[in-house]
Amino acid sequence: MNNQPTYLTLIQSLLNSPEDEQITILQNNLELIDDNFARYLREWATQTLAEMESEEATNITINILNFCNLIQQFPRGSKSSNMEIAIAGYEVGMQIFKRDTYAEFWATIQNNLAAAYSDRIREDKAENIERAIACFELALEVYTRADFPQQWATTQNNLATAYSDRIREDKAENIEKAIACFELALEVYTRAAFPQDWAMTQNNLAIAYRNRIREDKAENLEKAIACYELALEVRTRAAFPQQWAMTQENIAYAYQKKGLIPEAIKCFKSSLEIFKPDALPLSCLKAARNLGNTTFDIEQWETAIFGYEKAIEAVEQSREWIASENRKREIIEENLNVYEKMMQSCINHQQYHKAIQTIERSKSRYLVELFTNSEIYPKTATATEKQQLQNLRRQIASLQQFLETQTPISPLPTPVSHLPPPLTKGGPGGVPDSPSQRTTQTRPHTPELSQQQEKLVTALQQLEQFLETFKQREPEFKLTQKIQPIDIAEFQKTLDPKTAIIEWYIGNSNSPLLKGGWGGSDPSITTNNSNSNSPLLKGGWGGSAFIITRDNIELVTYTTTEIAELETWKDNYLNQYRDQKTNKIWQQTLSQKLEQLSQILRLNEIVAQIPPTSKQVILVPHRYLHLFPLHALPLEGGHAPSTAPTDVGGPRYLLDSFPDGVKYSPSLQLLELVKNRITTRKSTPKNQQQLFALQNPTEDLFNADMEVETIKTRFDLHQILLKKQATKIALNANGENLANANYLHFSCHGVFDFDYPLQSSLVLADSLEPILEINPPQPPLAKGGLREENTLAKGGLREENTLAKGGLREENSFAKGGLREEKPLANGGLEKDGLETKRYVTLRSGRKAIPEKCLTLGDIFGELQLPKCSLVTLSACETGLTSSTTMTDEYIGLPSGFLYAGSMNVVSSLWAVDDFATAILMIKFYQELPNADSVAIALNAAQNWMRGVNREDFLVWIGLLKLDKKSMKTVKEWLSYSSKDKPPFKDPEYWAAFCATGY
Repeated sequence: MNNQPTYLTLIQSLLNSPEDEQITILQNNLELIDDNFARYLREWATQTLAEMESEEATNITINILNFCNLIQQFPRGSKSSNMEIAIAGYEVGMQIFKRDTYAEFWATIQNNLAAAYSDRIREDKAENIERAIACFELALEVYTRADFPQQWATTQNNLATAYSDRIREDKAENIEKAIACFELALEVYTRAAFPQDWAMTQNNLAIAYRNRIREDKAENLEKAIACYELALEVRTRAAFPQQWAMTQENIAYAYQKKGLIPEAIKCFKSSLEIFKPDALPLSCLKAARNLGNTTFDIEQWETAIFGYEKAIEAVEQSREWIASENRKREIIEENLNVYEKMMQSCINHQQYHKAIQTIERSKSRYLVELFTNSEIYPKTATATEKQQLQNLRRQIASLQQFLETQTPISPLPTPVSHLPPPLTKGGPGGVPDSPSQRTTQTRPHTPELSQQQEKLVTALQQLEQFLETFKQREPEFKLTQKIQPIDIAEFQKTLDPKTAIIEWYIGNSNSPLLKGGWGGSDPSITTNNSNSNSPLLKGGWGGSAFIITRDNIELVTYTTTEIAELETWKDNYLNQYRDQKTNKIWQQTLSQKLEQLSQILRLNEIVAQIPPTSKQVILVPHRYLHLFPLHALPLEGGHAPSTAPTDVGGPRYLLDSFPDGVKYSPSLQLLELVKNRITTRKSTPKNQQQLFALQNPTEDLFNADMEVETIKTRFDLHQILLKKQATKIALNANGENLANANYLHFSCHGVFDFDYPLQSSLVLADSLEPILEINPPQPPLAKGGLREENTLAKGGLREENTLAKGGLREENSFAKGGLREEKPLANGGLEKDGLETKRYVTLRSGRKAIPEKCLTLGDIFGELQLPKCSLVTLSACETGLTSSTTMTDEYIGLPSGFLYAGSMNVVSSLWAVDDFATAILMIKFYQELPNADSVAIALNAAQNWMRGVNREDFLVWIGLLKLDKKSMKTVKEWLSYSSKDKPPFKDPEYWAAFCATGY
């Protein structure tokens, strides 16, 4: 453990601070609260206490135990590590507080240790529960009914819960033991003496009866309902609103299992009167989700929509409150079906507007959290405003952490002569809605809890009001703070009558709902009211495509079978592309793959529903569809007069059917934001438009020089950071020139980091780690690839067979980024440099780039301001990639970053493109721009020209460019190895990678 001195300092700070300060200390040192800390605490405490006098050791141990009580309920960091720390501390405590001298304390520690084992994530779950049971039983040897009746009853309650969770032995017998323990607890916890504890235990006993296996099932349910009703006699809404709501939810499950669905729905709704998304999101999520599931099964779509809408609000709020990325991911995985079932409910209820709004809400989650977690401030904020925002954030975080630990563990007091109340396991909640979740109990609602909830509501209102002050100055910033549902009907009114939008939603194939039907809130509960003739239930709903125009919304629905076929196609496409051994096959079969994708997505059916008057289409992909060139999917027939080049055989593509272009947008919300800029920006006369470009910063991109040198001649005003000049320092020094630029052109390496998306980079000069030259110098790199001067492959791609610096690699020299190996698109990580840890990103060539010296996505989101920018062109490989994964539906990548920074449009690529063909495409694209009404029209026109231009016409065009001799040699060399039987750039691999994103 290299952090021993740091761990020691942290331990000393924690043990010498009161509890409220300990929480702050923990929040500021989350990276240290790990399993190594638990091991160090055990070793340090064991050694240190052994060397101390008895009284001093006792006092230190009490502080350790108090800290263990806190860390056991601490909601941030890693829950598994928190439990290991608590267990280590409790076991150290028992070395000092032995049974023969400190029997009461020993029993308290046993009880708390049992609770920690119950919640433990590490090691075998079944064994952990056995240890918990053993510890509770040991505690009961001291906590006898005669000597400690209240502690005896509490431990019986906790032991009953452990039996309910038990995995080993006979399940039915375990539940019987749990019932017996609960009934024993009720002998002390009478309504007269301990009304709140009596009500809690009645609630817990009801859970056990509900899950009981032995005896008559109907009678067990009656007993469960009777216990819940008794609990509600004490847990009234006026006196104990949270406990009342929890019990309402629990009794709903019992009604549901008994088949009393209307009564269950009524109780779920009652619980939601208290469980609000903004104050109690986790409780709200569970109750609302189950209300939605229950009414979904019986096709009460309106109530299902109400439930799912509340659940979605709770999901979004709870993710904002949680710091641990693991726990955030768990919430995504557990609740992806909420969004999907909400959308299907809306479709079944023919509320297409709300269905699309649900898609949009799901697309905003990760982007919002990335910004918030990075503490990004409004770009226009003053120093005072930034401090105010920081203070509000800290206040809210503190209150949220308090409320997330709604069942605080009573700390051990300093005087050894006083015994604290034993631990009651659990927190807010009730019956789980799946067998895998642990049943929990709660302690009484306190005035302090109510006060803290009120403070949180007030603080959140203050934050909302504070952010409103930036709405006019910087409307984009609010998107980074809170999900703002878009009004689809209002959005439609702003659409051009000649524009159509296709927005996809691809259901998650890992969701059990897509494998075995939609299901209800409990796998054991069935209803007989489901209408099997519902069109969306036949074959299972797998996803949808919405066709949105100004006056209408049409729908194409995919079955689970079709989505499974899409998943198979996707895996084959990506695996072939990523594997260097099969990438050549990917290139050769790209046209066939795109034809298959068109058929799977039923693109002809979608296009047939677009009005013939539509001249432009905007594509809004979902999940992994962002990775594919949807504009280049072939069509049968068409929807309008074709814009395809004449006298060229081959398929007709989607872009051929829309003369005003095919463009992309990450979401409708971002599209609306970018569109609104048109009304607030003054157009710059063409002769005053400025180009700012980065040209070949790493000096290993041969065709980048030809590309930028030619493009810049089309601008009267241009500034080029050439090669070694293009450093991060130089870029920062040109902030004013960037702000005044109308066009930004990056001809450089690009790296997307899937592990740390904000670290995705455009590689600048002086950012590459130096490498040890153990081989002779090699010819210059193509964009990410390696060149061999005299070896060319058929089809215009060079094959590399020489040693690169550091070893043997096989890559295509003309591919911007080369061919992929069997590894992620770009690797990021940590590397030790002496005592310093450096973070880096790795290019496909193996070179490591230092993000601090690159232009990262985090820089773009947080610092870059492009108030006059019409277009950012990313002429590098794979710059259009996103973090879309199997379990998430967020779009986060360089295009969205530049759109947020102020650009109206971004042109980026989807694969490692041919270096020479890309240079030609970029030059032609900039030729088309001045006379085109949009970036999409210019790009599509350049792509159509590329598809159709023959060798002779191409050479005539090249002659007009007046290239230097070196560039002309490259042109002739490339053509000499391309096929003479068809236009040299006809295949999609040469032109289809680039997409226009924006408005």
